[in-house]
Amino acid sequence: MININSKRHKEGNEALRIAVEENSFEDWISYVNDSLHDGFLNIFASKYGLKALNSVGYGNLKDFFLDIDNFKKTSTNPNHEMDKIGMVLYYAWEALSKNITHHISNSRNIMNIPASGGLLIYVAGMHFCIISRFHRYKTGLEVIDAIDEPQSVFDFWGSINQAGMSSRNMLKEILSTGHKLIYHRGILIHVDKRKDVQVFGPSIDTILMNEVLCQYYFEEEKTNSKATEIGCGNGLLSISTVKNQNGLDQLDIVDVNFNAIYCTHKNLYSNLTKHQIDNKTISFICGKFSTQVLKCKYDLAICNPPYIPLPKSNRKTDVSQDYYTAVGGLEVIDT
Repeated sequence: MININSKRHKEGNEALRIAVEENSFEDWISYVNDSLHDGFLNIFASKYGLKALNSVGYGNLKDFFLDIDNFKKTSTNPNHEMDKIGMVLYYAWEALSKNITHHISNSRNIMNIPASGGLLIYVAGMHFCIISRFHRYKTGLEVIDAIDEPQSVFDFWGSINQAGMSSRNMLKEILSTGHKLIYHRGILIHVDKRKDVQVFGPSIDTILMNEVLCQYYFEEEKTNSKATEIGCGNGLLSISTVKNQNGLDQLDIVDVNFNAIYCTHKNLYSNLTKHQIDNKTISFICGKFSTQVLKCKYDLAICNPPYIPLPKSNRKTDVSQDYYTAVGGLEVIDT
């Protein structure tokens, strides 16, 4: 779990305390409805979150996620009087679910997201990866599994052996679609492995970097007017910067692979509104990183570079067509 205890996180803790101790939910609802914030991190890391979980019969967040359908039925049943403290959980899940389904619906106008499929949702400071299923003609999300402390975006392979028969079939169905859908901190990334050839990620490293960016920069409301990302891949970090960085005027996005530039462009316009993009200079540069290409000074430079030693003899001459160059070699770090 990552918890830098940012300014906005502290405000969320106070909103959570007021909700639990005083049954006043206005500040908590406002907090969780801002997609930048991770209300489940507050719940997971606070004694007030544990108190809310215990009030409705859960010992931990994982039990809550796995029982979310029953919880929703109970909480909306007029014949069942739920402990008011439990509404903390209800509002947090509803905000997350509505934001994700909105993103999926909006993204279909730009990308070929399937009518139904699976996605990975990272919450609680990356303490949990929730494996969910969505349907075009159904509201909400269907939770299949929740992984503690995920070490890789492919940790759900291990879940197949541990899951029951029904869940196991759903997991296999998700894996066979070729669509990679990942949600983190208000951003939905879609990579179609059949079309976005050689596009890297999102890897667990990318999500880790985004979590740190959100907590250390965006939730502290630091201002940077010029930013760049070297090696955008699928675009998660660039999109997060445009969406959450107040005062941003210019973003230069660089990648050696044109398919990565194209994938980032699609994800950018499926996640952001016209208002969020207007009045910003966003440039896409397809080519090898060079200080001669980017001559201006930046307030923020983002890079999730290759860090696996890989001999040059193992690589192709045309690096734009060599996927292994995206994950191997230390040249970008040296530069």
